[in-house]
Amino acid sequence: EGSPRGHVLLLHGIQSHAGWYVESCRALAEAGFCVRAMDRRGSGRNVHDRGHARHWERLTSDVQHLLFDIQFEKERSHSSGPVTVIGISWGGKLALACARLFPAWISHVVLVTPGLFSKFELGWRDQLRLSLADRLGIHDRRVPIPLDDPTLFTSVPEYQDFIRSDELALHEVSVGFLLASQGLDRIARRREDLTMPVDLMLAEQDEIIDNLLCRRLLESIASSGLRVTEYPTVRHSLELESCRDQYLKDLVQFVIHPPKPATASLPLPVEAERT
Repeated sequence: EGSPRGHVLLLHGIQSHAGWYVESCRALAEAGFCVRAMDRRGSGRNVHDRGHARHWERLTSDVQHLLFDIQFEKERSHSSGPVTVIGISWGGKLALACARLFPAWISHVVLVTPGLFSKFELGWRDQLRLSLADRLGIHDRRVPIPLDDPTLFTSVPEYQDFIRSDELALHEVSVGFLLASQGLDRIARRREDLTMPVDLMLAEQDEIIDNLLCRRLLESIASSGLRVTEYPTVRHSLELESCRDQYLKDLVQFVIHPPKPATASLPLPVEAERT
């Protein structure tokens, strides 16, 4: 009811979909935010061209349309609230790339175990095959996502069963999608300062993401404010882990109160201490 205190756009990971993050969306909505959680094209409930993207511009254009929709709603309702983009796992690279491309429309970025640097990145042989497929125009061929083990995401058996039985989860992507993902990498990893504050939320025992490289990148470019929170003894999917309650509480507070340049070294919650 009334004008929202702000707007949130949530971008999910490579295998997941918006349905994995219902609780965080609910918590943010109950805190007064207007929340949008999209299923990336070819993912979740989108049945056309599963796991495919023609190029990285198509993926960023989809986000741009949603950001435009938010701006239209803000103007119509005379709202001045901030716009926060939350990028989870692979969605982190999409969120950071969009922060580069559309800075005027994004006030704050929250990167949750972001896929800026993955422990599953292609080796040189696979890179060579991918480059050859691109030259030959083989963009539709499907490649398995190497994340079929639910224990990579969470140590909680209940959530492992949820992931294992999820019929909407994505298990293959196209060569075109891999090429688009590499295009997003090049944009997201630019060594140029960001114009908005960033929250980086990490899992100490993440077996998918290289936490150290993620931190080094963000520490070098987040000149407008960076807050790093690392949750001990948990794996990749914070919303599906034993730290879930604390994570949801922190996420809401971080969206309400983005970091400022001088707050990067402030104490963090006991349950989420910086290493």
